[in-house]
Amino acid sequence: MILEGSVWLRVSSLVGGAFAFHYSTDGVFWRFVRQFRLDTSARPQVGFMSQAPMGPAATSRFSQISLVREQLADVRDGR
Repeated sequence: MILEGSVWLRVSSLVGGAFAFHYSTDGVFWRFVRQFRLDTSARPQVGFMSQAPMGPAATSRFSQISLVREQLADVRDGR
């Protein structure tokens, strides 16, 4: 079941310390957001948070969290 206002975020690790962000509103079709590189030898750590920059509060629920070892076919089109 997809709740109204749901969004998926995918963070992909690429070669050379690069990462790509994609989002989806249905968990199937992914839209490219940005690609960036972290210049560090330290292993990145990942966490979860939400914010309400335009309002006084937000309620968030994180679910369906998974770690998948799979290479993207094309970083720009989200496959």
